[in-house]
Amino acid sequence: MKKTSIRRIQNRGSKKIAEDLRANRYSILESLGCHKMRKEMRLVGIACRTILWIGECRARCRSGDFGKNLRDQIAAVLNWGAPSKVRGFFPRIQKGIVFGFNHPTLGEIIRLIAVCLMEYPNRKYLFPVNLAWYEELAPVADRMEVFGLYIVPTITPATREKMSKILDEEKMKVVDRLAKDFNFDYLSACSEFIADNQIVMIAPSATRKATVFDSFPQYQGYEKIDPATMSLIAMSLERSKQLENCVFVPIAIIPPRKYNRRLNLFKTYTISPCALIPAETVKHYIKTKDRTTNQRKFEHYFLVMLSEELMENGAEYLVYP
Repeated sequence: MKKTSIRRIQNRGSKKIAEDLRANRYSILESLGCHKMRKEMRLVGIACRTILWIGECRARCRSGDFGKNLRDQIAAVLNWGAPSKVRGFFPRIQKGIVFGFNHPTLGEIIRLIAVCLMEYPNRKYLFPVNLAWYEELAPVADRMEVFGLYIVPTITPATREKMSKILDEEKMKVVDRLAKDFNFDYLSACSEFIADNQIVMIAPSATRKATVFDSFPQYQGYEKIDPATMSLIAMSLERSKQLENCVFVPIAIIPPRKYNRRLNLFKTYTISPCALIPAETVKHYIKTKDRTTNQRKFEHYFLVMLSEELMENGAEYLVYP
C-alpha cells in the first residue's frame, strides 16, 4: 500500500483524507508506521470484498433494478455465510432510527447489515468504521452505497491507545487531530441521515469489547462510562434539531458458543432488539446528570436496557466481567 508524507496528512482536511482513502491513494496507517494494525484487517477486508463481488455477480444475472437485486443478493450471501436469528421485532416507524449494539466480535457488523437489508430494504445505513477496516473497505465504498451501506472513518480510543505505543509525540498529534475531525464528520453525517429518515448503527463501546459494562459497579451506576457514545450522538442530534425526528433502539447481540473476536462465519448469532426509546425520553436523560458520576444519565439508561435484554436471553456473561 502506497505511503504519503506526514506533512501531507497534517495539511489535509479529514474529508479530503477520506476521499483519498476511497480513491486508494495511500494508507494513513502505513504512512504513520502502523504496519501491523493495517495487516490485521487484511483478511477481513478480503472476506468483505468477496461477499460484495459475489452479490454483484448474482445481481447482474437477474433482470430488473440492479440496486434492488444487489440488496437481495447481498442479504442472501450474508445470511448464508453469516447467519443470525432475530428474537422480537424491529420498529416500523417513519422516522430516523439510531441503533446501538454491544460489540463482542466483528461478526455482528455483517449480520446487522443483513438485518437492515431485510428489515429496511428502502433505507440507507450509516456505520462508523475503525480506520484499519475503513482503509480496507473505502476503495469499494461507492459499490456498497449502491445497496444502501455508507461508512465513515473513526479512530476509536482503543485504536488510539495502540497507536500511542508505536508512534512518537509528533505523529500522535496528527492522530489526535484526525480522531477529532473524523468524529465531527461522523456526527454531522448522523444528523444528515436522521433528517432523511435513515438509519444510524453504532456500538456504544466504539470498539470490540467482551461485556457491555467494564465492572459490576459500573453496571450499578457507581462508575463513569467512557466513552459516552450514545449521549454524544443524542446531544449532537439535539443541537442540530434532529432529535425529535428519531428514536433510539438498543440491540442485544449474542454470539454463538465458542466464538472468537472475528467474523465467526457460518455460525449463528442471536440478535434481539429492545423497545424503542422515544425522543422525549432521550431528551430527558441527556439533560439529567447522575449525582455519583456527574455523567448524563442517558448512557447508563441505554446500556441497562441493552443488558436487561441480554439477561432475558440467558447471556448474563455479556453484561459485566
